[in-house]
Amino acid sequence: MKQVNYDGDRYLVGDDLADALLQYTVLMARRDTADTVTIQALEPDGREGQVSLVLGPATMITASQVFDDFVAPDNTAALESLSAKTAALERPAHVFPDESAAGTQLDDWG
Repeated sequence: MKQVNYDGDRYLVGDDLADALLQYTVLMARRDTADTVTIQALEPDGREGQVSLVLGPATMITASQVFDDFVAPDNTAALESLSAKTAALERPAHVFPDESAAGTQLDDWG
C-alpha cells in the first residue's frame, strides 16, 4: 500500500493505483493539460471514501510505501480509466489533412 500526498492531505491506496496516478500526472504535465480523477481511498485513520483529484502541470503529488494492516480499496474502475487515459496521452491520435489541402505547398500558406 502507498500513501499519496496531495494538497496537504494523505490518502492510502494500492501500489498499482499510486503508480498509475504518478505516471498520468507526469504525462499531463508534459502535455500541458489537466484532468480530474476520482478514486477510492483510505484516510490515515482507515475510513474509506471517494476522492477527486485535479491532476495537471502544477500538481504536487507524491507517493510513499507504507506498511499497515489496512486492505487497499477496490480501484479497478479508476485503474482502467487511468490506463486508457495514459495510453491516449502516450500515443496521441494522428491528424490527417482534409482533402481541400491536397496538393498545397507550404509556400502557398503566405
